[in-house]
Formats: sequence, C-alpha cells, structure tokens
Amino acid sequence: MPMLKTADADINFMTAGEQGDWLVLVGGLVTAFWQNWQKYFPTMTQRYRVLAIDNRGCGQSSSPDFPYTTSMMAGDVVAVMDHLGIERARFIGRSNGGAICQQVALNHAERVQAMALTSTYARIGARSQAIVAHWRETAQHFGFERFFPFLMSYFYTEEFYTGRQDEVRKQIDALLSAPRTLHGFINTTHAVESHDTWGRLGEIRCPVLLVCGDEDVITPPRHTEAMASRIPGAEHRILTRCAHGVWSERPEVFEQVMDWIAAH
Repeated sequence: MPMLKTADADINFMTAGEQGDWLVLVGGLVTAFWQNWQKYFPTMTQRYRVLAIDNRGCGQSSSPDFPYTTSMMAGDVVAVMDHLGIERARFIGRSNGGAICQQVALNHAERVQAMALTSTYARIGARSQAIVAHWRETAQHFGFERFFPFLMSYFYTEEFYTGRQDEVRKQIDALLSAPRTLHGFINTTHAVESHDTWGRLGEIRCPVLLVCGDEDVITPPRHTEAMASRIPGAEHRILTRCAHGVWSERPEVFEQVMDWIAAH
C-alpha cells in the first residue's frame, strides 16, 4: 500500500474509487483504516473517491516515539492530501478521528468542504482523562490481549455487549490483528488527553454533523450537544440505545452520515 514519508513519520494510506469528489476518512485511537472503513468502500466509491489513512502510531504507519498531538496528526492528513493533489474534500471522523478533523478544519479551513464527526470531543474532562490514563496503564501492564477485551466494555451498551458476544469477539480479534506498537498507542493517548479545540469551535465555518450515542461515557451526549451549540450552524443527532460504538450498534448511522454528506 502507498506510504508517504513526512518529516517525522511514514503515513500509510489507501485510495479507492475513480470518480466524484474526495471523501477523507479518519479513524480513532486504536483502529487502522481497513478496520474502520473497508466494509463501507463499495458503497462510498459509487459516488466518491475515497482516501483512508492509518494515523501515526497505528496500522502500517510508523510510530515515532514522542507524544503526539491531534494538530500533528491533522498535519499528516493534509500532507497526504497534498501528495495526492486533493485541494478540498468532505471528511468523516470517528472518535479521535473527529478531533483530528477539527484540527484540519481550524488550521486548514480551505481544505474542508463539510465534516461528519461521530462519537467525538473538543476536550476531555477529568473523568475521561482518568479513563484514558487507565487504558494506557492497562495496555502497559497487561498488553493488548488483555486491554482490547476490557476496552469493549466501554464501547457498547449492556444489551449489545451481552447479546452480541460474537460481534464483540470479532472486533477484539480485528484490533489484535492490526499492526501496532505499545509506544505508538501510548503516544496517541497523549494526543487524546491534550486535544482542546473548545475555545475555537466558533471558528469552524464548514457544515458539521455531530453524532453520539445516548449511553456513551467516553464522549458523552451532553458534550456533543454543547459542541454543536458552539459551532455555527452545526447539526447534532443523539442516537438512542447505543454507546461509543455507534457504527456497530446502530448500522443505520452509515446511511444517515452518507445522506448528510451528499447534501453538503
């Protein structure tokens, strides 16, 4: 797969589709691009040319050993866009990918036509800081084999976690199969903890859709609602009976996001 060498990292990316406007996909803290998006490519590429990126620290991208920031990771996205000659695109960002998209919109406003962000945040509070620190310590002391099963208890509602154990297990296996380093994961958690666009949300001028599950304890719905109130013209949707993993628990979110993207 193609690899772009930047000043301090090698960024793996994939493109799909041969016609239409560009759609850039940015994944979250622990997932490589094919896990986030691959099953959606056949539908997406009917209308768009699609760019999906492995964030630094995950997948086939390199893992430089120093703390990352979401602004730094947004720079990686823009560097790949520059490399491919993509002047402007629509964006979909999931969780930490949504935070990265915010930085693209703030620091490179002319590159963003619209962005749909699911289960994301503008900054995390004390409780979420403690959660992320606990995740980091769990991975450090027990390894990913123990960490990812533990992480899934945060991602899903009790109903889904108990009743759909086969799907939960598939997600765990997919996470374990993706190339990753411990130091890359740790450095990415620093990007989550340090991200703070709260005071700048009013500067975002592109159309924005925010989607969140009503039982999400990682990126709570009240935070999503507050973000929407600070971004001019932003829309938000709170989905019932789901937690952080809205794409798994509520598969219809894909069609909703794609319909919104097509209208913007």
